[in-house]
Amino acid sequence: MYPRGPPPPLHGPLGNTTPGNTTISNMAILSRLDDLVSMLRVKYQYSNVTVALRPDQEDLRFCYDILTEVSRSFAAVIIQLHPDLRDAVCIFYLVLRGLDSVEDDMKVPLDVKERELPIFHTRLQDSHWCLDGVGDKPKEVELLQQFYRVSREHQKLKRCYQDVIEDICHKMALGMLHFLKNEVVTTADYDLYCHYVAGLVGHGLTRLFASSGLEDPSIADDLRTANSMGLFLQKTNIIRDYFEDIRVEPTPRMFWPRQIWESFPPRSDWTISWLRNSPMLPWNA
Repeated sequence: MYPRGPPPPLHGPLGNTTPGNTTISNMAILSRLDDLVSMLRVKYQYSNVTVALRPDQEDLRFCYDILTEVSRSFAAVIIQLHPDLRDAVCIFYLVLRGLDSVEDDMKVPLDVKERELPIFHTRLQDSHWCLDGVGDKPKEVELLQQFYRVSREHQKLKRCYQDVIEDICHKMALGMLHFLKNEVVTTADYDLYCHYVAGLVGHGLTRLFASSGLEDPSIADDLRTANSMGLFLQKTNIIRDYFEDIRVEPTPRMFWPRQIWESFPPRSDWTISWLRNSPMLPWNA
């Protein structure tokens, strides 16, 4: 028997709401008016920040242009970094975004991923390599189609920056390969998966900052805090996207560990089927 009755209210930061009801308490909005003004001010400031480049820096211009397309929020922060560090972090992000696009595209056969992921970091020393037709979104496809531009800019970075970027890219690729073949079952698997896809980003950024001379190099001696922050952000995204992931056809994407979600409903396979197919739910109407 399917559950009956209206869904319970959701307790969000702007007060209690009900799914499908976009009306939010005016008092709740007014009580956070200062927050709203601050958010709008930051958004305006970020939208007007640009990087001044010479006409001959076509590859670097492509990198910053595509960065703003594949991640507006990260781009706004990266552009405001110290010039000596800004390009390195931009390239670091684009390299990992390209790697993730290969891993995440369900149209790419497993054998191709097994071939490309472990050597992806070596492509950064190839000024001509690119990959056509890979990516879930048009800008991800464009990034990989013109990846040689990213590689050429990578090669212009300080050697210490290149070493960090290539090392993190390789470690992340090996972790992605592991979880292409292994399910996230336990909370230990969950932590390991989040380490590979997000904790390593924290490691890399910390090491880049330490290598820059702009921060105390000792910050790279203990990467536990950087890893924990990555795990926190990734787990937030996984929980947020859980419903979307379980509706992926033909096989649900289960990043939330079985050890956790299996303990709630008596039959999780039935729950997934119900969420996908029940005519009671508006997205199946």
